[in-house]
Amino acid sequence: MEAASGGYVEVGRVLLDKGADIAAAPVPVSRDTALTIAADKGHHRFVELLLTRFSTQLNQSVAYVTVE
Repeated sequence: MEAASGGYVEVGRVLLDKGADIAAAPVPVSRDTALTIAADKGHHRFVELLLTRFSTQLNQSVAYVTVE
């Protein structure tokens, strides 16, 4: 959450590369997520990083779903 708050894209990229949970639970007190924090603070590049990684993760998950 600190990387999102500060807009530290490279730190966020490293954390995600090392397995940080892109869908981590929100901060209990405020219910903010990394995405809402970055968006609220205007860190557009960090928001783009999160959305890109989330869409990639989602696409990989959907690839394993079979419909009968």
